[in-house]
Amino acid sequence: MSTENNKITFLSNYFTSKAILLYVMLLSICSVLFINYSLPLIWILFGLIEVISFFYFSNILTIKWAHISEKEFKKRVFLTSLTIRILYVVIIYFFFEYMTGKPFEFSAADSEGYHNEALWIIDLLGQGRFSAYFTEYTRDYGDRGYPLFLFGIYFIFGSSIIIPRLVNAFLGAWMSIITYKLVKRNFGESPARIAAILTMLLPNLIYYSGLTLKETLMVFLFVAFIERAQYFLDSNRKRLPILITAIMLGTSLFFFRTVLATSAWLSIFVYITFNKKIGIPIVIRAIFLVIFVLISYKSLPDQIVSEVNYYILNSENNLESQMIHFSNRTGGNKYAQFASKTILSPLVLIGPIPTLVDTAQPNPMMINGAMFVRNVFVFFAIFGTIIIFRKKLFLQYSLLFITLFSYLFILSFSGFALSERYHLPSIPFLIIFASYGISELNKKHFKYYIPYLVGIFVLVIAWNWFKLAGRGLI
Repeated sequence: MSTENNKITFLSNYFTSKAILLYVMLLSICSVLFINYSLPLIWILFGLIEVISFFYFSNILTIKWAHISEKEFKKRVFLTSLTIRILYVVIIYFFFEYMTGKPFEFSAADSEGYHNEALWIIDLLGQGRFSAYFTEYTRDYGDRGYPLFLFGIYFIFGSSIIIPRLVNAFLGAWMSIITYKLVKRNFGESPARIAAILTMLLPNLIYYSGLTLKETLMVFLFVAFIERAQYFLDSNRKRLPILITAIMLGTSLFFFRTVLATSAWLSIFVYITFNKKIGIPIVIRAIFLVIFVLISYKSLPDQIVSEVNYYILNSENNLESQMIHFSNRTGGNKYAQFASKTILSPLVLIGPIPTLVDTAQPNPMMINGAMFVRNVFVFFAIFGTIIIFRKKLFLQYSLLFITLFSYLFILSFSGFALSERYHLPSIPFLIIFASYGISELNKKHFKYYIPYLVGIFVLVIAWNWFKLAGRGLI
């Protein structure tokens, strides 16, 4: 076992083997307890592939690639990430064609909507009415970015939906490298390599490469913005091109998800205020930031400002109305209406919880293994967070902390606290803290893992009972 100062410098088989065993146990127990609603075999196979491939290869590759040169490591990570995602994009394209009759996921709504909207923009351009999309269309700014992105791809390459998914594959591979750079700058080489490999293998991130949804691009822009902004702020040479790149990346987020952009910029503002590396008195920095925020707020389009105000002022109502919607809709869960921020807030870090029973929801059943993977690797993120606080390093890593937890905090009030899709922006930053946590582990910490897995076991069983009971199926 390779160790450094008695710390584990890779994801040990002790952790990965037990995670795989727990998943198999959960599948078996749910199949027996809820025998009339056992998970269909096809989704069991998907789950097994997701769980086994992630944990097996994360153990193998964090050992094998630990000591190769940095240049070779980044090359392997990028090419392997790209290969995995391209293969997945092609395979899942034909899988959806076979299962649904069209190359979109089950019950596709936003995917087809984005696709059709991009085609409509092309039609507007052909009519010489391109500006009408901005002057006559009422869609929120926070949802215009991806149709325009698709429009650009369709305009250049034609309207085949597999092209933007191949672009997703490239962005996902590139994000593995960006995550490596961000973690190396903050925590060093060993955690950076672990983070890059986890990003490369994580099934949640791979899954969205094969969909015509904004998540892959949005998360890429989010991580790239934080990485470039920190690089500029921490650099001794404040180069203008890096600043411009960071501002453009951060501004673009407002056209994908308003609350995500707001939390990202908030993180930057707080980091500037408390970053000791910036040689300006803190009072001057605070005054500058207040002026900068006010100017930025006034310069944003009125619709974006209205969206930000709406989310701030109506967070409690948003949660309540969303839970009532989940409770009353066709096939909904009658118990959803009893959810509150008190219940959802503690789960927002660990969740979403995998669906291991047949609820006639093919999309969450398809990625049940991906959700389980997240439940498990959050253990390492929690451990990494605890170590940082024990070492009193919060201010040093305040940008990463606030980026992650401000978004999760907003999410816990939104009604989407356990929605896998809305959790995606948090995953790269959970990986960052998990990679640091893994690099700080030593054998005396192993004893905490089994109790955590027991907690996950109870939570998953309870969640699957809740999903069935709330629908009146048991």
